[in-house]
Amino acid sequence: MTIITTEEVAKMLRIDKRTVQRQAKEEYYPKNVCTKVGTQYRFLKEELMKFLFSKEVILGE
Repeated sequence: MTIITTEEVAKMLRIDKRTVQRQAKEEYYPKNVCTKVGTQYRFLKEELMKFLFSKEVILGE
């Protein structure tokens, strides 16, 4: 289980850090992928990858 930061997610997805923060705040990511720790968000890398490559994300369903 690898825990990564908002900055690391942004680099991985090649998007701005603020976009990742906004998506997390708007609950775009499932609870098993992203959680808030204090004022920052943390992500489980393996679950994030599963989510990103899921049918719902790829097809926009």
